[in-house]
Amino acid sequence: METLAEQMRRAGLPTRLEVEGDPAPVPVTAQLTVYRLVQEALTNTLEHTPRGTGARITVQCRTDAVTVVVTDDGPPSGRGDTVAGLGLRSMRERAAAHGGTLRAGPLPGGCWEVAARLDLGHEADPGHGESVCHEADLDLGQEADVTP
Repeated sequence: METLAEQMRRAGLPTRLEVEGDPAPVPVTAQLTVYRLVQEALTNTLEHTPRGTGARITVQCRTDAVTVVVTDDGPPSGRGDTVAGLGLRSMRERAAAHGGTLRAGPLPGGCWEVAARLDLGHEADPGHGESVCHEADLDLGQEADVTP
């Protein structure tokens, strides 16, 4: 996740990452979902906000759930039409596949927030790998194998 945040910084999006809790109980499939949700949210920020907008990623890992919140401090203009976009729809589907939820929309003052909760009790993944919550350095140019 830190590598993704660093890539976004290099692309011109100042990005902070905060991680709370123990990532060990988070199954690999949920880790990959969190990564993709954050990646899509940050990409949307890059595409729909002016240069200099900042972003914050907060990941909370618990034994029963993982939550992720991506917030930017961009202005409100021009983003209301992104709610029905394909990116947000696929993000909702990814969260739902883990028995979770996703909400996205403006906050008071013009900021935008994407928040997801994945239910880890919904997972049937017996394996735990390196945690995306700490420092999963997934190469964006490679496909990840999530076959159980």
